[in-house]
Amino acid sequence: MIVSKQEYVAAHSKSRGVSLVLTLLFGPLGLCYSSLAVGIILTLVSIASAGTIVIPIGLWISSVFIGDFSAIKSQNIAEMDYNLKFRIDELNR
Repeated sequence: MIVSKQEYVAAHSKSRGVSLVLTLLFGPLGLCYSSLAVGIILTLVSIASAGTIVIPIGLWISSVFIGDFSAIKSQNIAEMDYNLKFRIDELNR
């Protein structure tokens, strides 16, 4: 079964819109959708620095941009994965 590149990338990548909504609502915790490790690290740093309001707010704002970057990166990885699989299938013919 041959799947188009656009369908493959849509099925194997993260949505930028969902990432934006989750990071706006939940801050660094919402970042776990697009990048689990970074989301956990920023959430722990935000909790540890809760005494100062400046650092958690800065992390909240920066998590929106990091989430968007991670979603774009997942799309690029899905495209590379599709290209690799297509080339392997082409070589096996």
